[in-house]
Amino acid sequence: MRTRSISIILILCMCVVSCVSVQKTSRPGWILNSGVNGKVAGIGICGTHVNGQNAQRSLAIKRAIDEIALQMGVKVNNVALIGTKASSSGSNTTVESYSFQTVDGNVVKAVIRETWKDPQSDEIYIWMVTE
Repeated sequence: MRTRSISIILILCMCVVSCVSVQKTSRPGWILNSGVNGKVAGIGICGTHVNGQNAQRSLAIKRAIDEIALQMGVKVNNVALIGTKASSSGSNTTVESYSFQTVDGNVVKAVIRETWKDPQSDEIYIWMVTE
């Protein structure tokens, strides 16, 4: 009888374990190793954005370019302007972000190599590399 009880418990445990789906998110290798054949590369990361996916993607691109610019010795100045508008239906907060990059008239040129969105955190990762 005891053997039968143990067998039933083991079978139930195996059923529970097999029903539980453990989802592992494997990050692309370029997140930790972004270098490409001596070119300057940068990764921009942005979590969910109040203005939606397009704003999230734009901010991630800006951050990747900022990272590349810093590696190239470019002076980077980021400014965020936060404003609040009040109306009869409530208040609305807006955030505008600006990035200024200068290096003796040189322009930072980079292309997007790959994009990945973490399904668990909804963070978007954009990998950019200089041309």
